[in-house]
Amino acid sequence: MGAVWNQAGTERTELGQLLARAKDDHDEVAIATLSERFVEWGSIWADPGDALVIPVPASPDRPNVLVERMAAGLAQRWGVTTETFLVRHNVTPRMRDIAPADRAALARAAGYETTGSLVGASVMLVDDVMVTGATLHQVARVLQAAGVSSLQALVLARSQRRDMA
Repeated sequence: MGAVWNQAGTERTELGQLLARAKDDHDEVAIATLSERFVEWGSIWADPGDALVIPVPASPDRPNVLVERMAAGLAQRWGVTTETFLVRHNVTPRMRDIAPADRAALARAAGYETTGSLVGASVMLVDDVMVTGATLHQVARVLQAAGVSSLQALVLARSQRRDMA
């Protein structure tokens, strides 16, 4: 949907400011605003068919109401199911605080696991921010190993700062 940082990578965009308020401050207005924008954007961009809408689970020490609300809103708009077929067992630091070369290992260390049968299922995976794609890649591997036949991902924002690139 948009970028978290300006083109120079030095200042947050309006979207980035809303994300910081939602994720860091748990600001309900920011969460509601971003969820509404995501549902509007996602419902135009993707065709869910009969897909299950699955939110990427947050670290157990940092609940992420935003991703859950985005997934629930999108599923409701499309008239499909949102399910928690995916869990995350381990606490890890935020991706934004980790060097790019270490992010794939961090995503593996999160301990993602499926909790139900997904054989033959179509899945629409929902996340708030993509930094390098390491989390989405790891979650996709777990879902594919569980038998998912079709997988799409929708992400609210892309984050890339020059000091971390």
